[in-house]
Amino acid sequence: MSDREKAIVVLSGGNAPGALEFVVWLARRLRRHGITAYGTRHGFKPIMNGSDESGLCVIDPDRLAAAGPGSIPMISFGRSGPGTDLEKAKSVIRTLLAQGFKYLIGYGGEGTANTMLSLERAARAIESEGGGHIRIGMGPKSIDRDLSLSSDTIGFQTKSALLGEMLRRISYDAWMSDDRWFLVVVQGRTVGHLAWRAAIQSDAAVWLIPEQFTEKVDFSLVVDIIVGAMLKGLISGRHGNRADAKNARMHGHIVVSEGLPLCIREGTCPDLGRMNIDERGRPKLAEFPFHIVLSDAVNAVLGELRVAENLGGHGLSLKGQQLGYTARGAAPNSVDRELARELATALVHQLVKEKLSGVVPFIDGESIGHVALEELVGEDRNTIRPRQVNIFADRYQTEWDASRELRLVPEDLSDESSLDALVALTSLTREEFLSRFTRVAQWGDTVNA
Repeated sequence: MSDREKAIVVLSGGNAPGALEFVVWLARRLRRHGITAYGTRHGFKPIMNGSDESGLCVIDPDRLAAAGPGSIPMISFGRSGPGTDLEKAKSVIRTLLAQGFKYLIGYGGEGTANTMLSLERAARAIESEGGGHIRIGMGPKSIDRDLSLSSDTIGFQTKSALLGEMLRRISYDAWMSDDRWFLVVVQGRTVGHLAWRAAIQSDAAVWLIPEQFTEKVDFSLVVDIIVGAMLKGLISGRHGNRADAKNARMHGHIVVSEGLPLCIREGTCPDLGRMNIDERGRPKLAEFPFHIVLSDAVNAVLGELRVAENLGGHGLSLKGQQLGYTARGAAPNSVDRELARELATALVHQLVKEKLSGVVPFIDGESIGHVALEELVGEDRNTIRPRQVNIFADRYQTEWDASRELRLVPEDLSDESSLDALVALTSLTREEFLSRFTRVAQWGDTVNA
């Protein structure tokens, strides 16, 4: 490894549509400046495991662009890394400086941003001690859209469109079955961008995302929100004060963000205690069968309320599904391909021509800019704050208000005819029904405040 100038590209976290395009264009732009790009297999692992160079490879962008499934990857993702540990970050920087690297480029989402922030701080500390200089940048890849940028992150558009299409197919299946509901858990650790966008693309009856809950709630509230929507569907075809199975809406789907378990009060759902923890102490949400836990709870309540019996024996069931890793390996759509190319070009310009460090590029309309990693930190000043769905924005409020037709709202309980029809579907008295489901209707209006 005797190049005059070298850059190393590290893919961190999980795969996402557009990764290949970003690396290819990054390597091409670096080559134009006389800089050779190197990559690693399994992220930061080769750098952290030792100081030799056996885990690194030169990235040939033309060969990489022509590679396909079945070939051995030159560069691949890995979840290991120094994280927020400054001493581990310094060790990585010293290793790269010893190998002659002038640029370190990470590629990932919120978790990767935490790592790159630590590496930037470590690099500046080492530089102040006379230990050498390395510039650091990050390509914004996040199918969750959890980076606080003013533009989309690479992979999000492909993922949300694909999830929307999958949910439309599920919705069609529910419609053709006529007596089946689906509860679909969608990827999104702490933010609900994917769940919300996929829900509105597929006309979901209700969507539940972490941003809707400002404090932890009992598991029973989440269950009753779903039950309430199903009951409302049943009275949509009522005659007088009674639901009519022949005309009722007995099908539909609910979309739930996989991060919702983090919003549930401890002890109110014993199953959550079985959730595994990763090496960073975070719950392994993607591996937890929340779709089964939640759908089983809803079906149990429907049975307890004797809904099928009160509907004249017509069955009604909720089936859980999980859509998580499904789209990680999807081919990027035109939006993500263009975004990957432009952001790769912008990042090289910012690092090489503008001589910046610790930056993430973004596109805002027709303008290309950058934001410092330090500007993305939260109140603890040590970790990156996630970009949450702004549930008070006009766009979101418009969609949530439109969903009043499908979810239980206060007007359904104040209208005597609707209330009588709802109560008649259950084994509850009027007073018991109001005591139980008023909180559901009020919750929906709180979100829409």
